Amino acid sequence: MKWLFELLRTPSSFPADPWGYARNQIGHGYAIGFGLTLLLPWWVVIAGYIAIETYQRLRRGADLSDNIEDFANVAVMVLAAETGNLWFAVVHALYLLAGLIWRMEESDRIQKGTKWQM
Repeated sequence: MKWLFELLRTPSSFPADPWGYARNQIGHGYAIGFGLTLLLPWWVVIAGYIAIETYQRLRRGADLSDNIEDFANVAVMVLAAETGNLWFAVVHALYLLAGLIWRMEESDRIQKGTKWQM
């Protein structure tokens, strides 16, 4: 259990680790967002998760973009669980795909020694 608490306390956006990112966001979406909403009221899950992300931002130096990305993955699956509309899982898959592709590109840029460009 200690490793789980440490994982929750330690921010990571997995900038060049696509598969680490995928595992992380699937955990956020399905274990936290969907799973906990089956057990608790949706607002408890959202409020609790905002508290965790706020702690990571203020005390652990998390990037705001990582906080928002994590929250979006949790929130969309809270909606799926609360409404029973599994099309929200499709939205989650699109979030996941976008983040996965960005991290694949970032990993490739790092290996080539190039910088990110718009």
